[in-house]
Amino acid sequence: MMKHLAIPGLAVLCLATPFNLTAQAQKPPKLVKKLSPVSQRYHELMTKVQKAQSQHYAEYRKKLAKARKEAKGKRPAVLPAFAPYDLKPHFAEFWKAAGSFEGEDQISFLLWIVRNGARSAPEQCKKAFALLLAEHHGSEKLRALSPMLASLSQALGAETTQAAINSLLKRSPHASVRAGALYSRAQIALAKAKQLSGTEKRAGIEKALSYFEKALATDDGESWASRARGSIHEFRKLQPGMLAPNIVGKDLDGVAFELSQYRGKVVLLSFWGDW
Repeated sequence: MMKHLAIPGLAVLCLATPFNLTAQAQKPPKLVKKLSPVSQRYHELMTKVQKAQSQHYAEYRKKLAKARKEAKGKRPAVLPAFAPYDLKPHFAEFWKAAGSFEGEDQISFLLWIVRNGARSAPEQCKKAFALLLAEHHGSEKLRALSPMLASLSQALGAETTQAAINSLLKRSPHASVRAGALYSRAQIALAKAKQLSGTEKRAGIEKALSYFEKALATDDGESWASRARGSIHEFRKLQPGMLAPNIVGKDLDGVAFELSQYRGKVVLLSFWGDW
């Protein structure tokens, strides 16, 4: 049924039956990005690891709950021993996955082995590390490897680690990778310096700080940059006998103050937090 409405200068046609605009108002469906084969395989392996970890910790929680129940609300005399989840069963799968792809598609699997194998699977860690340096030294993806070389030193050996740092500094075309290698060199130098004493210690620390500064000058946008700045600030500004940096704030009465106002007086600084 139709009705005509007379409006001066305008003809309007109305429908007596309501017109459904729902279909027109619906938003188009979101497009789901399909994972590449390498991303899909990596996701599958990581899901398997996470599921196994969750199951491992769930079993421990059951043992803990059982011990508490048997203690009838009291603290158990002996708690069940806790053991971290052992990743060893997964290294072979990641290595096999790396072998099933070519070029840079191997890197994510090899990096996982290196990150997680330093303690639990040192031999697999060394193999993956060697392959990364031999086949992928020109990849920018090694920006994830170069900053953690210092932490791998114990598993790989000091000589291998230093050789890797030198190789990346010389061969990598990417500033982010070279900066990470300099950061690792600084960490190693700082650890050595802390074992010394007197002028040798100070000289060693200054050498390490110069590496931190070179790393930041090469690329200061990486995740390790704040730690590098923190180390520089600590050893350049916060050592015993140095002038304390000025602190600006409010006292308990809400009155503004500066630490420099108390220069020449004995001041007790109490740092605390409620975390």
